[in-house]
Amino acid sequence: MLVKILSVFLLLVSSAFAQNSKFDSRYQAAEKTFDAYNGKTGSQESGASTPTFSSPRTSSEEIQVPISILVLPAKNAKNLSELEIVNKNPYSRALMESLNSFFAKKNYELKSLEKEKELENFILTQNAISGKEEDLAYLASLYIGADIYVKFTGDLSSKEINVQLNAYESTTGQTIGSSASKQKISNTKETQKFIQIAATDAARQLDTKLQDYCQAQKKSTQYKVMMNLVGDFAEDFIEDIHEQITMNIPELFQKVIFNVMTEKTVDMTVYANPAEYSDSQAIYSAIRAKLKSVVGVKKTNITKKLIFMDLK
Repeated sequence: MLVKILSVFLLLVSSAFAQNSKFDSRYQAAEKTFDAYNGKTGSQESGASTPTFSSPRTSSEEIQVPISILVLPAKNAKNLSELEIVNKNPYSRALMESLNSFFAKKNYELKSLEKEKELENFILTQNAISGKEEDLAYLASLYIGADIYVKFTGDLSSKEINVQLNAYESTTGQTIGSSASKQKISNTKETQKFIQIAATDAARQLDTKLQDYCQAQKKSTQYKVMMNLVGDFAEDFIEDIHEQITMNIPELFQKVIFNVMTEKTVDMTVYANPAEYSDSQAIYSAIRAKLKSVVGVKKTNITKKLIFMDLK
């Protein structure tokens, strides 16, 4: 069912804009799928620089280096999935196109979902780690390397259109900000025009909050780090590894939050000073240098915001 739903969503978005042993096997399967995405995700205008999340703006209107963003519909009061909303309502699709158009003009790097099977494997993996069903938008943005994801709702009647936007940081899923816009529809034959006006107005308001957030990223950038302990080890050795991780890794960075830790896996969020660690590879190298005297460390896949590594 998930593959079917994802297939519908992937088609629509692309047309709109260019627990332990079971978990271990899914974890390893998800790791392998990342190869297709390393350095190849999303769209970027010709001649644009490689995006960095901590890049400052040069003015209140422009981003000097693109921040990557993923726009998705949100669930509504009828509990329809984000995919069903776009599928059943052409106005929702028009709203998404208008938002993407605005962010593209502001030099955000637009991200879209691709390769449904690989994404499904990652979703299964992350749900297995967390022990719950995570938000699809959060997992999708993290997987494809978006810095920010925006979820939208649109309430349309014959008289007006209400647009609500909520923006989130992809690594943690924390809310960055929200905005709303209401437009009277004076002519129902021009409904799409008023949708575009409302979407642009809401996006402009949200962009101001995104500016503030991106400025904060110059001081601290987030990364999600996932470790997988490979092989058969004595319980005492596993405890030693856990102690090395929990005692030594936090001293490298501004802050480390351990989200989940099991016998075989560690899921943590790293907050790093971008002046010291320019990207995810630098984060990995620092962690490896700290642990390699105790256990073998090998990166399996690295994207902009997500780091997979094996300990063995």
